[in-house]
Amino acid sequence: MFGHHLLKPPLPSRYRRGAVSVWAIVCLVLVAALSASLAKLAIAGSRRMIQERRRVQADWLVQSGWSLALSQLGKNPAYTGETWEIPAAEIGGADPGRIIIEVTPPAADTPDGKHKLHVVAEFPAASDHKVRVTRSGTWKSAAKP
Repeated sequence: MFGHHLLKPPLPSRYRRGAVSVWAIVCLVLVAALSASLAKLAIAGSRRMIQERRRVQADWLVQSGWSLALSQLGKNPAYTGETWEIPAAEIGGADPGRIIIEVTPPAADTPDGKHKLHVVAEFPAASDHKVRVTRSGTWKSAAKP
């Protein structure tokens, strides 16, 4: 018979079952690795969103502190600043904030008469992972102290 020696006998079924098991394990390992990578990306994205939310809140707080400093200076040119602890309920969230206002009055020998303002906002105030935003500048008081 011609070509009979080219045909191989079929493999026993135990070898086929072993090959299927190996492929199943390889597929499970690949799916597990892909799932772990996707979970890691999701967690990292969530952390970035939390930090961005904190940064935006700190930006709002520093703007509020700046407005408070200008308002207080308008009423009292001798105002030197304060630390404003803001409860979470007033911010509308679960975390408190802090605003530190420092005002340096103009020196007596300075002709421009400008106050130096330095405002720092921290959010959340009680966290090790707080965001700190700073704003500094000058403001000329209408009245002399």
